[in-house]
Amino acid sequence: MSNHWRHYPRFIFFTVALIIGGILSYLLIPAEISLTEKYLKSYPESYAPLHQLRPYLLITALFMPALGGLIYAFLGILDRYLIRKFFSVFTICLFGFILIWLLLDWQNVYSDFGDISGQLPLIGNYYLIQIPSLLVLMGPFVLLLSCLFVLGQLSNHREIISMIQTGRGLVRVVLPLISLGIYISIFLSILNFHWAPWGEAYKDGLKDVAKHDSLTRARDVVANHKASGRLWYIGLFPRDYYEGAALRNLEITFPSESGIPQKRLRIDEATWDKETGDWVFSGISELNITDQPIPQFLPKVGEQIIKGWAETPSQLVSPSLEPSSLGLPELEDWLRNHNDETWIDHQPVKTQWHNRIAKPWSCLVAVLLAAPLGVVFSRRGAFSGIVVAIILCVLLFFSNEIFLAMGNGGYLIPWVAAWSANIIFAFIAFILLFRRVQNRPIYQSLRSFFALFGGKA
Repeated sequence: MSNHWRHYPRFIFFTVALIIGGILSYLLIPAEISLTEKYLKSYPESYAPLHQLRPYLLITALFMPALGGLIYAFLGILDRYLIRKFFSVFTICLFGFILIWLLLDWQNVYSDFGDISGQLPLIGNYYLIQIPSLLVLMGPFVLLLSCLFVLGQLSNHREIISMIQTGRGLVRVVLPLISLGIYISIFLSILNFHWAPWGEAYKDGLKDVAKHDSLTRARDVVANHKASGRLWYIGLFPRDYYEGAALRNLEITFPSESGIPQKRLRIDEATWDKETGDWVFSGISELNITDQPIPQFLPKVGEQIIKGWAETPSQLVSPSLEPSSLGLPELEDWLRNHNDETWIDHQPVKTQWHNRIAKPWSCLVAVLLAAPLGVVFSRRGAFSGIVVAIILCVLLFFSNEIFLAMGNGGYLIPWVAAWSANIIFAFIAFILLFRRVQNRPIYQSLRSFFALFGGKA
């Protein structure tokens, strides 16, 4: 009987994760489906298939911990031992990083929320929505430090040597950590599909709510509608316009047949009916630019309904949005809707599209870097391996930013800019791992690499 029950503790994490995933799915999936449907109705030019993936990807992310727990239950003793040690360190590192970030960020934003006692729900929401972007940002560094600590500790206690003496090669010993790197990269890829960039953009809107009682998506929007030639300026574009919030402080310039500005409307507020496509303007004053000697704005008039205009709010606001604040579906919408407009720079958007996919995989690269540098067979090389691994991870981060800047500027093809850092440092990691497996000195390879940056051997 005891033999029958002794395997059940392996399934505890799977059971708990399954229950939590089910509860979160029950709470979040209907809301995600509703938000997706509202978005598609409010942005009719959107590429629906990508947006409709959101609920499916979310439910996949919610149940991935349970799947990981199930896989863990069927692993061997040594693999489970390594994973348990890793997750204990990983949890401490992750919460430590989040706590440090929280303290630093709060020093910068606490003045934006005014009376804290009356803003606690807003503050909680402000930090909650940033969790996906924080995980994507911190993931590589947390994984690197966790792997280095665990492998260094096992090396110092000669446990790595004992594992190898059981007949396992070094690659097989660290395979659970590499598998975790792949697993976490997939999980973060799902978050980076929509929720991480959405949270980064939405947090600024919440600060506006605290200061101005307005959930803002963009300010000072300028858009030129190609078909009609009308030039729009929108002072404030609300995030929840599809729920009736009005666009504020607008100016619309009308060109003549020759393209010369002829008339301008100044509008206090404007709403768009997603069912009929009609615009409703309030507080309108008109300026006829051709009037002589000095054009003057006419007195304001009340509400006016405009029918038949092709412009939609999504078309007007999208050129002014930062590509870094858009998820993969929104970036795809942008590229499809503005493909023929030469006055807009497409390069940053294309680069960010590829970066949405490439960025989470730096977690796997961090694990691959940690594996050969964290495993040491002598006490003398332990500290130097940790330092070198951290330096390489920092170089990975900065080189990724440099490549993205070159992609945004048009100096690199977008997919090359997004993937170059991961490819280069993964190649370095494989070389180091190969040399470690062959029990050859790995620092000769590192000297050659640093020589490329002007270092001295």
